Amino acid sequence: MPEDRNRHAQLFRGLRVTTLGTLASRVLGLVRDMATAALLGLSGDGVMDAFVVAFRLPNFFRRLFGEGALTASYLPVLAAQLEEDRASGWQLASVVLVWFGVILAAVVVIAEAACLILWWAYADAPQMRLLLGLSAVMLPYLFFICLAAQLAGTLHALAHFSTPALAPTLLN
Repeated sequence: MPEDRNRHAQLFRGLRVTTLGTLASRVLGLVRDMATAALLGLSGDGVMDAFVVAFRLPNFFRRLFGEGALTASYLPVLAAQLEEDRASGWQLASVVLVWFGVILAAVVVIAEAACLILWWAYADAPQMRLLLGLSAVMLPYLFFICLAAQLAGTLHALAHFSTPALAPTLLN
């Protein structure tokens, strides 16, 4: 019975921290969007549009890996492995993070090369070059945000909720 109360208390602490972290992230996201619009403008020159499109690719991967299939499949397996054998759970987390990092680094390098090739191909299209330049600048973010999402899943398996809950505020 006392063990159940401890688990419930831990669950509600995690819920409270996650809720507050999400709220802080949303408020800072609004501030970020307002600052971006003020800095880049909403006029017809297309700078804001190019920025939004360039930001979509890394953000898509963050949603896919950070809030999607990879975390949904990784978290229960890691949690079960950590309960069964802590050392093998840590080994699983290490292997997944290393391989994931290698794959993400390869994706970023290939995408950067593609941006460079397309940059040369669209020498006479300034809007496309702006989009490709912004995309090239944003691509390294893909590597870091996806690894951060995977680390957040690992921390969730260890019942540490505050750091993953507050991490999205750094994005904003």
